[in-house]
Amino acid sequence: MKFLERRVQEVFPGKEADYAAWEKAWADLESRVGGFPEKRYYQVMAGLNRLGVYTWERDWESFAACEAAYERMWQEETPDGDWAQIIKSEHMEFYTPWEP
Repeated sequence: MKFLERRVQEVFPGKEADYAAWEKAWADLESRVGGFPEKRYYQVMAGLNRLGVYTWERDWESFAACEAAYERMWQEETPDGDWAQIIKSEHMEFYTPWEP
């Protein structure tokens, strides 16, 4: 079953460059491990969220593919960095296709 994985993260003011470097390190790890679909990155332009909220998302072909990729990734050394000093809050969302 195809689905969309989305992560919404609010970054502490002044930590945008740290967040970009940290996210680049995760993307490099995912690339080395393999099996991760490419991420699409967004930042708030208008809406309910404040400035400093960033979102990334990617499309998976199945939960099995997602689980296998993350399992391989967690066997590796993950990027250093104190995420609690960079990310103020975050949540994940998963969406399945819907046809009205």
